[in-house]
Amino acid sequence: NQRISDSFDFEYFDIYWRVEAEPIALSPGQSGSTLIKIIPVGPKDPGRYGLALDVISQKNPSLSSEDNVIINVVPYADIFALQFDPPLPQLDPRKPGVLRLQIENKLDLDFETIKVNIKGESFETEKTLNILGGKTTTEEFQVDLPRKMEEGDAEVTITFLYNNEPLLEKKELIRVSTIGDTRGQESEE
Repeated sequence: NQRISDSFDFEYFDIYWRVEAEPIALSPGQSGSTLIKIIPVGPKDPGRYGLALDVISQKNPSLSSEDNVIINVVPYADIFALQFDPPLPQLDPRKPGVLRLQIENKLDLDFETIKVNIKGESFETEKTLNILGGKTTTEEFQVDLPRKMEEGDAEVTITFLYNNEPLLEKKELIRVSTIGDTRGQESEE
């Protein structure tokens, strides 16, 4: 933008992506930036994609610029690091317990209304979370095991869902024990 105040719109012609961006207004000689959201239409496999984006003057539509945007789609397993705290939590089936799940979001991007489900052979617990970008948080999940549950290591599945669509699934172990170290256990006693 060099001689007059103007606003610029963004146009694209692609059926696989949706673009959301507010027009940007600039004074003469001014440069600027705006947030452009590029949203996939349907699921995308991990990989590298391209999108042609046109920036068009509202005052003079013949004044335009085409930019190619590169989009890197990464698997959710590369975005979130998950582990129990402690790494092998021990639960006593005679008492209510707590599983602490440490969640690291490696992107500088917030994820809202993610349903986190932890399911074992004889229990299921879940929470809906907002996961802040670039942060690590520990969430507590209440667990009531059946009193007669077999002792030993048991596999559980941690699932992240968005709009009831699975994003990520990870298997972890818990230890069921009525004796010994129950450091992952909280009790009302």
